Amino acid sequence: MLVNCWYGNDEISEGLKNKDTEALADDDFWYKFLFVDEGDKPYCHNRQMRAKLIDASTYKRWQGDGSLYGATRYSMMFLTNSQGYGLVGMHSRTIYSRLFELVIVQRASVLRFAEEVTKVSNLSLDSKENKQLMKRIESLYKEYIRFVNQIYFTEVTAQDQGIELYDMLLKQFSMNDKVRDLDNEIGELYQYGTLTLEREQSENAELLNGFAILVLPATLLAGVFGVNGVIRGNMLLDILVIFLVIVLFVVLAHPRIKIKDIWKWMRNKKK
Repeated sequence: MLVNCWYGNDEISEGLKNKDTEALADDDFWYKFLFVDEGDKPYCHNRQMRAKLIDASTYKRWQGDGSLYGATRYSMMFLTNSQGYGLVGMHSRTIYSRLFELVIVQRASVLRFAEEVTKVSNLSLDSKENKQLMKRIESLYKEYIRFVNQIYFTEVTAQDQGIELYDMLLKQFSMNDKVRDLDNEIGELYQYGTLTLEREQSENAELLNGFAILVLPATLLAGVFGVNGVIRGNMLLDILVIFLVIVLFVVLAHPRIKIKDIWKWMRNKKK
């Protein structure tokens, strides 16, 4: 559940405007409001831990005017007095709420990318989908670059308080670390696809070299006996027998040439 809430209350705002972090840790309302805690008392029963959580999640720029902003992994909360319906309230309902929505979109995008990375990396090397492995990786990398350029921003506004709130949201959602990890995963996946493609190309090159060795004796025979004079007497049969003997000898003698590999290569070419 994700919560975005703005609350205007003169009495509560006045009671919190002069409290430091330690005093806010002793105030049940602010912790429960900030962390969307429904219990009679704060769910966190350790005062030092409450103080640490409140300090990391509370934005105090306008506390002297009775306005406190807070951001957690699942909420962005605004507390003001009745005067907050003016400029601060407008920003709370517009730009600051849009910042929260942007980080939510970033979080959902990272989760979707991580899921796709897992799917692509689990493709079997013997499956038909493996033929499209590099295309899927390239498409994934293209979408990731678009995500970084159009959704994942390091700075979204020139307003100081907007920059500070956005940095707080990124920190609470651990977005910088998650995007960094995602970048490493996609880079490793791209390297894996490249190595797979290069290995396949190397295997095909070896098979082609084997075929070249097979064709070379036939080329020599054709050059020695001549192509036009082959069909006289039993010369054609003799050449055919010699050719088959040479082919069999090369296949048996060459350690890297296997009949099943040749057959597999021919089948792949037909497809």
